[in-house]
Amino acid sequence: MLWFLLSLTTQPGWTEDTITLQTLEEAALVIQENWVGETSEEELYRAALKGMLDHLDAQQGHPGNALTQQGDPLPQTGWREGIGFEYLALPGHGMLVTQVFSNSPADKAGLLAGETVTAMGTWSLAGRSRGEIHTIVQTQNTPGTVLEITSPEGDRRRVKVQRGAFQVAPVRSLPTTRAPSIRIHHFSSGSSQSLRAAIPESHACLVLDVRDNPGGAIDETVMSASLFLPKGAVVGRLRQRDQEESSLTTTTAPVHHGPLAVLVNGGTAQMAEVFTAALRGHERAIIVGVPTAGVGGITSQHEVSPSAQMHLIDTTLHSPRGAAWIGEGLTPDVVVAGSKTVMVSAHTAPPDLQYEAAIRMLDCDDK
Repeated sequence: MLWFLLSLTTQPGWTEDTITLQTLEEAALVIQENWVGETSEEELYRAALKGMLDHLDAQQGHPGNALTQQGDPLPQTGWREGIGFEYLALPGHGMLVTQVFSNSPADKAGLLAGETVTAMGTWSLAGRSRGEIHTIVQTQNTPGTVLEITSPEGDRRRVKVQRGAFQVAPVRSLPTTRAPSIRIHHFSSGSSQSLRAAIPESHACLVLDVRDNPGGAIDETVMSASLFLPKGAVVGRLRQRDQEESSLTTTTAPVHHGPLAVLVNGGTAQMAEVFTAALRGHERAIIVGVPTAGVGGITSQHEVSPSAQMHLIDTTLHSPRGAAWIGEGLTPDVVVAGSKTVMVSAHTAPPDLQYEAAIRMLDCDDK
C-alpha cells in the first residue's frame, strides 16, 4: 500500500482523476501507520479540507473560502483579535499610537493615542526600519505582551497587555484640519446610520477612508452608498451560479452632494470594494490610494461538523456597469503609495500622502 501511494506522486502515468474519497482514507491510514511523526485522522482530514479551499482560492486569485470554528467572530462585523490599537511605524523610533479602540486590551491597559511604543516583548523597536517593525508586531503572538512606552512629554513606562477579542465601531470622524474625513471600518449593523450622523451638514469636500475595511453586510453597504448617490442608482450587481443577475439599488435620496474622495488600499475588500466601485461608477467620487484586495465575492456558511463551518464563495460582485474585480482589485483613479518619510521625532506622524493627494484633487482649499 505504501508503494502504491508513493507511486501516485512519482509515476508519470498518474492523473488527478484517480484520487477518490477512498484514496484519501487509505492515504490517511498509511500516514498514521508509517509516518515518522505523530498525527491524527482528524488533523489529516482537516488538512485535506484546507487543501480543497486553498485550491479554490488559487482558482479565484485571492483568499475567501475558509474553515472556521462555530461561533468565531468575523472581521466584517467589527470583531478583531489582538491588542487593540492602530499605529504608524516610525523608522528608527517605534510605533506611534494613533488610536486606541474602546474596551480593547490596549484601552484597559491604559495605552493612549500620541504615545510611542519603543519595545514589544523582548524586541526593541529603536533603530528598526518600517518593515522590521511590522514584522516584529506580526510575530508577537504570546497571550501577554510587555510594551515599553514613551509619552510625548518623555515619560517612560512599561505595561503588560493581554491579547483578546474586541469590537471596532463601524465609523469614526478623523481629526483632520482641512477637508472633513470619515473612516469607515466595516459595513456591519448600524454602519450606515453612524455614517449618516458623521456627515457634516455643509456640502463641502468630504474624504471617506475605507482603507483596511474588510467588507460587511450588503444592506448596510447599499444604505451607505445611498447617502451619496441618487435614488434608484445601481450600487452593484450580484451573480450566482445558474441564476440570473440581480441588482442592488438605492431607495432613498442622497444627503451629501459635495466633492467626494475615497481612500483605498490593499486591505479594502469585498463590500468596501462594492461601495468604492459604486461611487466611482456614478462619477460621484475620486478614488485615491493603491489597488484594493480583489475580494469580489460573498461567502455562504455551511456546517461541516458540530464545531466547524465552511465559508464558500457562491456569489460574485460586480460594479454598476458589470465589471468584476475578483482576484484583481480596483485600481484607483490616482495611485498614491503611503509615506516613506523617515521621521526625526518619535511623536510626529508622517504626512498621509493619500489624504493630501485627495485634498489636492478635490481642490478643497478653495471650497
